[in-house]
Amino acid sequence: ICRKLVKQVLAACPDEEVQKYLSKVQYKEGQKIGSATVDEISLNLDEIQRLNEKDLDTKDVETVKKIIGKEGITLRLAALDADHFAMVFGGGPKRIEQLAALVKEDKAPLAEDANVKNIQSQLPTVARSFELYVCGDTIMKAVNEIAEAAGEDKPIHADIPEINAPFTIVGSVSGNTQQVNIYVPMKLIVSIKDIATAAAAD
Repeated sequence: ICRKLVKQVLAACPDEEVQKYLSKVQYKEGQKIGSATVDEISLNLDEIQRLNEKDLDTKDVETVKKIIGKEGITLRLAALDADHFAMVFGGGPKRIEQLAALVKEDKAPLAEDANVKNIQSQLPTVARSFELYVCGDTIMKAVNEIAEAAGEDKPIHADIPEINAPFTIVGSVSGNTQQVNIYVPMKLIVSIKDIATAAAAD
């Protein structure tokens, strides 16, 4: 299904200008990484730069690589085993091997993460169809790191503490009913306010 969808998306737009860029997308099927079967979708940034030298110079491409890694824009769709599928952006083949090992050993390290553990009592206990955790402190630190990698000043001029209270969206199923819960911890709101106040005073 994923393979068909990817090919349909790549061929969906008839515009010649768009197709010129899409032609630089490389799609490799059925690669073996450890025990996993992996399809790889990658975009050659150097080729994109050569297509658009007027608006995109070599320095811009190098800056992007500093932020997202030397692999550039690479997405891997991995069948880890008969029951587990992963979509991975970045991390290289090693990340796929790590995920496959976790599945084989039936481990779920996310469940032991302090951010996740601290809010479980607030979430539905019925069967969950999906879970999304957004850690405010991690995002703010990432924003600063990206700015530094791009050679710019940090946008957040304040100490960013570990908050361990993520913004959470959980989907759950009960009978024929689908329920979506959104949880915004007060600790997260207060922490962001304190960081913003400290940054503004700097």
